[in-house]
Amino acid sequence: MKEVSKAAFKEAYFRLGGGKDGWTASYWEKFYEPEPKSPMKYLVEEPPSPRTRACSSTTTPPRGSTGCSS
Repeated sequence: MKEVSKAAFKEAYFRLGGGKDGWTASYWEKFYEPEPKSPMKYLVEEPPSPRTRACSSTTTPPRGSTGCSS
């Protein structure tokens, strides 16, 4: 997970949430748009890409290897 700006968090919120499972514009407006009373950190963790999932293994790849064949 990495800390990002509020603008980057908002972009990820809508890109990854897409209005599904409560990730809506009205929820954003209600909970994230008002300035918080105390400082907030915005954290984002991108989901693994299909290539990352396909290349993951239970064994450790050799040093310098990505664990995937090209």
